[in-house]
Amino acid sequence: MRHWSYFVEAPLYCVAHKTKYSAITLFLQFILIFPDMCYYICMIFCPKILKSGTLLFTFFVACICMSASSAVAFDIVVLQDAQTEAYNNAYDGFLQTGVESHANGSIKSIRTDLVTRIVLRQNDFHDIESRINALRPDLIVAIGEQSLSAAEQFSTIPVVSLLALNSSQSLARHPNISGISMHIPASQQLADLIELIPAVKRIGIIYDPAKSRSIIDEATLFAEARGITLVTEQVRSAREVSRTLSGMAGKIDAFWMLPDTTVITTQTIDAIFLFSFQQRVPVLTFADKFIAQGAVVAVTLDLKAIGMQAGEMARSVLAGNVSGRGFQEPVRKSKVRFNDLVAQKMYLRVNTAQLKSRSLSRRTR
Repeated sequence: MRHWSYFVEAPLYCVAHKTKYSAITLFLQFILIFPDMCYYICMIFCPKILKSGTLLFTFFVACICMSASSAVAFDIVVLQDAQTEAYNNAYDGFLQTGVESHANGSIKSIRTDLVTRIVLRQNDFHDIESRINALRPDLIVAIGEQSLSAAEQFSTIPVVSLLALNSSQSLARHPNISGISMHIPASQQLADLIELIPAVKRIGIIYDPAKSRSIIDEATLFAEARGITLVTEQVRSAREVSRTLSGMAGKIDAFWMLPDTTVITTQTIDAIFLFSFQQRVPVLTFADKFIAQGAVVAVTLDLKAIGMQAGEMARSVLAGNVSGRGFQEPVRKSKVRFNDLVAQKMYLRVNTAQLKSRSLSRRTR
């Protein structure tokens, strides 16, 4: 609490943020911050009040209740790469978790009306430092790669990062940064596939070991536990993909498209879906856009859920519960899209009970 300066800054702060801050509230805050001074003032000017214990007790309880309801909120700045649907969904999810959090015994709380959003596309990148220094936030939320880069210069302000592919590198260098990983566990993706299409027992994967080795290792553990066979092939360039795909004909029941930039190019995508239709092999993918091109199952990030998860992390950071260098949480919730139209054309036997039990986004035309 800022004591005397508080009573000067609080009204100006609330005017700047277009929030109400009444004289009564300031008076009650004064009583809570300086109880001894208020006692002596009452002794001098209103001694009879002190003789009425009931009145004093009632007044004190009222002060606590009213002050708690008008607590000063945490100042939070949200940096956002651009005004796109993806980033906006994450931002909306973050705002949804704007509930009270009492950190280190203070009466501050998170309030959505005191969150300042700065979209980098609309502002000079070099002006961000002066703007944030002027706002003096308790926390920065960085949505996207550029936002995370901009937030790295504030070493004394806690930062929560989301929707940044290379966040692990920033987290390793800056102990004040925490974040949400964009990686959906391989076990979760494969489980969604085989639960929707139980006939899948052999899954084909083409990958560059320099880029996707960790995903393959993770998937191998899941496959061994579930009795699934992974038919894996390594490539070092996109030119090898088409020939490698042809060698998988008749050997796989589904193809898993990884976010591997060696394997996934404009040319190879066409080859993958041509192979899929010719062989009636469903494709499991990582992006919604491939559903329109013929993928049967897409396991993607639930952007609003990630925003909500970031909000929960923000509360933990502000309460001092997140410790350690480069703390990163895995994604808790993903979104599944299913392509009914392609599944019907491939005569796939789909677990309809699983479709009904889950909240899936389905493409039917």
